[in-house]
Amino acid sequence: MKKAFSEVLDKVVSAEEVSKNESLKQSVLKCIDCDIPVFHRKEHNRHKSFVSAHFVRGKEHMESCRYHAIGQMTVLARLSDDDVLSSLDKKNFIFRLTMIHDELDGKREKEKVKTSQGTQVSPTNKKYKGKGTLSSYLGTMKKIIELRNFLAGDKKDLTSIVEIDFKGKKIRWDNFYYEPDRHLKAHKYLSNQKWGDRHPICIEGTVQTIRSTNESGENYAINLKWGKQSTDNKGIPQIPSPSIFLTKDQLSKLGVRMGQHIVVCTIFNPGIRGGKVRNFLNVTGTLKHMNQLVVLD
Repeated sequence: MKKAFSEVLDKVVSAEEVSKNESLKQSVLKCIDCDIPVFHRKEHNRHKSFVSAHFVRGKEHMESCRYHAIGQMTVLARLSDDDVLSSLDKKNFIFRLTMIHDELDGKREKEKVKTSQGTQVSPTNKKYKGKGTLSSYLGTMKKIIELRNFLAGDKKDLTSIVEIDFKGKKIRWDNFYYEPDRHLKAHKYLSNQKWGDRHPICIEGTVQTIRSTNESGENYAINLKWGKQSTDNKGIPQIPSPSIFLTKDQLSKLGVRMGQHIVVCTIFNPGIRGGKVRNFLNVTGTLKHMNQLVVLD
């Protein structure tokens, strides 16, 4: 949570405000939606990753609260087309990435669910014939990403209750979603994938530049800020460089600007450009639909 209600100030305060005025930590802080007690956590490093200031709950949020992960996911699952997101039980969910992949790749599931009389089929083994659209599938995915980032310090709650399924295989959240300090890992993961195992992944980052890629000015590239770097066994810097290609019309409608914090989900391709001085580890993807890009702030 990035914001909480301060009783002493009688208003909503941000986690950054409390970091600057620690006396506020001594007052009662509450969830802005369901009034449960929350506690402030200063920015810090965890597992070599930076964690910004946030609030954590003192007990579970009420089910109707927008910060209640299971409650919000239950609503998303109820509204999703073709069960692209559905409940496995009351506390866990399955997100079927195959359906988005096949739409982005221009394919459709052709197998129907086949059950023998009296035999129950597990949702993880079902084959679906897509009746929905890429727009609706990506709309569900976009809401999951927005919820994940909205929960901030409670991200682990969401990632622990959502199972990602791709062609019957479970995909770890760490292999699906890459924060700025994990861009190197994204390049490594993509480089080690077989062609048939490729699936959409999410790349999060800050827009560094936006440039035209052709003389007509109809096509553009959004380049994200370089993430955490490394060196190879020869001491040559390895610089992760994510880019997203899109049309002028898409760019105009999305209104993306330099400095914005965004997430893009698509089928990315790895590449290497450079030489003896440094290597750029390119991770490039193409935007096919507006819902593939989420502006976080």
